[in-house]
Amino acid sequence: MTRTRGYDSGINVLEQGRTLTVISETVFGSGTTKKTFASVADGAIISLFVSSITGNLSIRVLTETEAGKSYELFTFPTVVAPTNGLTLKTAAPTMGNITVEVTYNGDVTYEVHARGVASGEVSAKVVSPSSAKVGRVLVGTVPTLLIPASNSNRSAILLRNTDDNGTLYIGFSEAQASLANGFPVLPGENFMLNLSGGQALYAIGTSSPMDIRYVEALNS
Repeated sequence: MTRTRGYDSGINVLEQGRTLTVISETVFGSGTTKKTFASVADGAIISLFVSSITGNLSIRVLTETEAGKSYELFTFPTVVAPTNGLTLKTAAPTMGNITVEVTYNGDVTYEVHARGVASGEVSAKVVSPSSAKVGRVLVGTVPTLLIPASNSNRSAILLRNTDDNGTLYIGFSEAQASLANGFPVLPGENFMLNLSGGQALYAIGTSSPMDIRYVEALNS
């Protein structure tokens, strides 16, 4: 494995309202990159942007308690194509240190960012929104089109799984929207995407029907 565009291997401190560039690199071959940073914020929003890729990339995010125990917070969906205008984001509570573990195979250029947030905060940056809409989709136990690809001026999507018990799994195709491979959105959880126009979003649930609400922001 060969790496260019290195990253700071020291431990940085994530404060509320502060954004860290956790990893920014180009890698060639197969390997794993780990970065650990301390957090004094209530939670962190982790963002992933992949500008080029010839193989695949996956990310695990873990947190460590003061007692030294590690817990996996979430994993991003495996990325096999450039995300273009899409940035994957999700929020998680913090317990001391946070570790981002990236596993890759092939030539990849990517960045991972973290922003410190207050408890329960979910936000996305939308540039000059001229309009927006809200929507509701009932999702069952077969892959369902959640967000169509038609809105060319879309800038962001905010989803909420309002179901009390069922877990929602999302993907960028019907094949990716599966219980085995989809990205989980737990009951009552929000999920945020900088989802550009031309990219559809699919979902499947563990129960049926599941009531999914969304806000879609559109730029002028």
